[in-house]
Amino acid sequence: MKISTIITLASLISGLSYANPGAPLSFDRACESGQSINLGVSGDLLFHQALQVQAQRAGNFSHTWSMIAPAMEAADIMYVNLESTTAPYVCQGTNYVSTNNCPVTQRALNFGGAYTILEKQGFTNTMQINVNPEILDDLNDVVDVLSTANNHTLDRNTTGIDITIDELNSRGYANKFTGTVRSDDSNPKFHAEVESNGIRVAYLACTFHTNIVQASAIGYVDRSKSDQLDYRNRDQIMYCYQNHATGTPNQKFLNEINKLAREYDAVIATPHWGDVEGGNINGIPAITQKEINLTNEIFKAGALAVFGTHPHVIQKWEKKENLTDSLGKTKDRFVIYSTGNFIANQGSGGAGERSVKQRTGLILHLGITKNRRGETFINGVKYFPYYITPSSLGPTVGSWTMRAAVGFNHPHVDSLNSSKRARLKAEIDTAKAYVNKVLPIENRVLNANGNFDTKFKLENGIVEYCN
Repeated sequence: MKISTIITLASLISGLSYANPGAPLSFDRACESGQSINLGVSGDLLFHQALQVQAQRAGNFSHTWSMIAPAMEAADIMYVNLESTTAPYVCQGTNYVSTNNCPVTQRALNFGGAYTILEKQGFTNTMQINVNPEILDDLNDVVDVLSTANNHTLDRNTTGIDITIDELNSRGYANKFTGTVRSDDSNPKFHAEVESNGIRVAYLACTFHTNIVQASAIGYVDRSKSDQLDYRNRDQIMYCYQNHATGTPNQKFLNEINKLAREYDAVIATPHWGDVEGGNINGIPAITQKEINLTNEIFKAGALAVFGTHPHVIQKWEKKENLTDSLGKTKDRFVIYSTGNFIANQGSGGAGERSVKQRTGLILHLGITKNRRGETFINGVKYFPYYITPSSLGPTVGSWTMRAAVGFNHPHVDSLNSSKRARLKAEIDTAKAYVNKVLPIENRVLNANGNFDTKFKLENGIVEYCN
């Protein structure tokens, strides 16, 4: 059945826009012929300390996303936000590479074992996140493009950015990360570029700020206080705003989008922005007027789509119909204001909505087509929702029970004993109800069992948006 109804535009209340999933979202050119690809996107990869300890015990990072990997592999180009540095022996709160071991916190000494080992290597810490670069090797199997522009970009200061970039370049992500450059780069390139099925796509990330890092502090900041927001290293980090307090866009960011739109078939902007948990109106994540305004400027500059991150919860999407950009091209555009968390250890556990929202993720698929005239346009959008289990309700790896992402009806759920199964189903029921508030059910990619539909793609590789 062909979907033909357009999603309802959001209402505005006191500068905030709230989600109304409305009718299914479709695009008029879904059946137009041409070369087509499927762009996949998920949210924030926040490998908190508990997840890093878990990965060391499991011997890999991929166990956390392996059960949702089919949804990622269905994309021709898959994107997530790498919300950490990957800089071994760059110690917390410093700007140098340790020649020996990094200092270990009393908390890690109390826990001992993997906690102590990781901190000696400069990894972990809840609010200044630094992860073993081996995570990039595992990501390479399922993720094509990474963002490095977010509020944790400077968690290991300038040196941390430089070493992270070196690790990305040496582990298969050269030209496939976006948002930062090395401090000594004489010819900075902030965008990532990928070609698939003859379609050249550029990604450009930005962040609304970076966290303040102090040598003697944990590094946590109250993001509601403008005097605690940091905008350092402007030559090394792409920022979304020239002044976030006033909502003034960064013209450098918009100019770069405009330049890329002249060179590539499609430009995807990936801003790190908004409020953590998205504010709330009746339990539904709210969008600020700053984000709405910046989205309009991004589209005017020439971007085809916007994939937002940072609020750590899924937020609404919108289609902007027949919008003419500064290049004179008129087409439909797409924005999802927040894709939530990809993998993270947030949410305190239990079936309460606040906790569950932070553990609810999605893999979004945006289909684009390039016709014979060289026009590139959106042909459809679908998404696969999933849930990140608490450690007590996750799969067993060796002798450990692990946190991991699972589809709502994944066989893992029924493999638990009756007590744990009831607990996990209660949390997933809350996750389902939350997603239903934000996105239309009809755009989900689910099979009869409620898991990812492996028949999502036709035999010729074109995404099934036209029936």
